[in-house]
Amino acid sequence: MVVNMESQSPKIDAVLWVVATTLLVLGVTAQYYFASESLLLRAIGLLLAIGVAAALITRTSLARKMWGFWQDSVVELRKVVWPTKQETIHSTLAVLAMVFVMGLVLWSIDAVLVRVMAWIVKQGAVL
Repeated sequence: MVVNMESQSPKIDAVLWVVATTLLVLGVTAQYYFASESLLLRAIGLLLAIGVAAALITRTSLARKMWGFWQDSVVELRKVVWPTKQETIHSTLAVLAMVFVMGLVLWSIDAVLVRVMAWIVKQGAVL
């Protein structure tokens, strides 16, 4: 899905990001500066700063692109054919069986190599 987005100047985007970041920094700083004030008032102030910063960020071209990507992802996710419960169980059992078989194979190879190395070390000690 192609979304036609209004072209926006990179300078405006940069200004929006700077203002949003400044609002967030000021909101967090105000939490510490007004520590003696009511927690409710400080929380409302911080939430207000976060809300305004989020509103500013949504006006940037990056946010529009991300929203378009999200919408495209939702559309594609609806097209996925999910396996049935029975298919999932069979696939899981097949994977577990293969893991068990490969574990036995690797354990066998390891056991043989340990015995071969022990024999080599024993022969070296005799010499």
